[in-house]
Amino acid sequence: ATAEALPELHACLDSLRKRLQQEKDTAPEVNQKLRIIATDEDKMTKDDKREFIMFEGQQEYDWERQISLKMKEQMRKRDVHTKECLQRITRALHRRWRRERDREKARSLERIDALIKAMDATEAELDRIRKEHLQIAQEQVDELESERRRLQEQTRVLMGAALVVRQE
Repeated sequence: ATAEALPELHACLDSLRKRLQQEKDTAPEVNQKLRIIATDEDKMTKDDKREFIMFEGQQEYDWERQISLKMKEQMRKRDVHTKECLQRITRALHRRWRRERDREKARSLERIDALIKAMDATEAELDRIRKEHLQIAQEQVDELESERRRLQEQTRVLMGAALVVRQE
């Protein structure tokens, strides 16, 4: 908010500076005779005039010093306020980040859990299919083995019959 307000503040200060400069440039010249009468310089001694001029200079110096101190105090307050605002914003952003990270962590863990369950289900299905194929293969092996034995038995019987026929 402070950064957004700075351009407007600079514009206002520039406008004020220009207006003050314009008033200073167009200010009427003070008539020396009227000034002397207004400040009673005509009734002053040389020492009084010197003290009066020193007093005016001291007042101007004090006024400038007060303004300078007020400006420094305002700058210090602004810096403190800016620092506090930044700390609050930083704290809020960290809280938001942590909340979002925790929410996302929970979602990620849920996704990982779902993936693990899917992988377990897939592995179980693969084991079932593998067992099924092994069982089918074993049945085929048993069938082929029985067929081979039957053929071998048939061949032995035929050979025995052929030997009997040959001997007769």
